[in-house]
Amino acid sequence: MNKKLTALLVAICLIMAPLNAFAATKAYAKFTKKTYQVKKGKSLDLRSKLKLSEGNTVKKWKSSNPKIAKISSKGKLVAKKAGTVKITVITKSGKKATCKVKVKAIKSSKLSKSNKSSSESSDDSDGIVYWTSGGSVYHTTDSCPTLGRSRNIQSGTVAESGKSRACKVCG
Repeated sequence: MNKKLTALLVAICLIMAPLNAFAATKAYAKFTKKTYQVKKGKSLDLRSKLKLSEGNTVKKWKSSNPKIAKISSKGKLVAKKAGTVKITVITKSGKKATCKVKVKAIKSSKLSKSNKSSSESSDDSDGIVYWTSGGSVYHTTDSCPTLGRSRNIQSGTVAESGKSRACKVCG
């Protein structure tokens, strides 16, 4: 009877061994880097930076501070203002992955009023002015409310702008 039992156990082990070869891989989720940087107003596709185990899918994306960076359900991050946020992704298998995103402010040079003497006019070609390619005027400050609606703001001298008159709001 011992020989029959041993033979039966060996047969079961031989049948079960190939099944272990096809066992599911351990679920994981991780980002390719711990920290990412993005400029204010720009976007970053974090879905492409995420490595998941085969068959694992994303359940939810979360930003620690949506006022700094907002993340969509598809993993697209939009940088709103300067700061650092922690992005967490939760997979359907329950695994979590986190990364930091540093949002950098866009540096801009401003024409300060202290640099402008009273004898200088706003048409002075040495001062920095701001304009949009489709606009008809130049602006003396990049914080002009009419520029706030524009995406492509250029800066330089009045001569470089090609505009003949100053904005009525700021200049």
